[in-house]
Amino acid sequence: MRLRWMKRKAYNGGRGALLKSGLPFDQLPPVLVGNLEFQKRGALHAHLALPYTSPQERVFTRAFIDCMKEWAPRCGLGFVQGWQAAEKSSLLGHERAAGYLTKYLTSKHPPEFLRVIKGPLVTVSRQLTRRTGCTIQMLRKTRRLWAVRNGHAPVPSWDWETAIRVGYLLEA
Repeated sequence: MRLRWMKRKAYNGGRGALLKSGLPFDQLPPVLVGNLEFQKRGALHAHLALPYTSPQERVFTRAFIDCMKEWAPRCGLGFVQGWQAAEKSSLLGHERAAGYLTKYLTSKHPPEFLRVIKGPLVTVSRQLTRRTGCTIQMLRKTRRLWAVRNGHAPVPSWDWETAIRVGYLLEA
């Protein structure tokens, strides 16, 4: 898929910018969350959440977006918002970013869309999953705990550590 190839080019651009900057880094910052959807006009649209807190992340993210902007027309893909515009309009705190992405992550995809796209529609980086502890399995357990608290299900037999983690996730 062209988008996958373009992301690879963008990662290479980010790596080059980090090397050129002289900033130390162990590994490249990940694309934290990615989501694909069809727009009403039929064009494929990608939402990407990139890290932007440390100096390394800023250098990488700016170069990543610049490369996406450069390569999109060459790949027959549409408009990419530049990082200057993104900094002015879309730099979100973690809570606003979560709300923004939730709108796209919970949208229904029509069956024909699922047949056209090869690969995942939603991707979450391993780093983000590791930091939050939020997995599909944990979300299922959280839903179960919610049902228990509201009298809709019997109390599960989880070990103490799992029960604490699930309770913490439900309260978050």
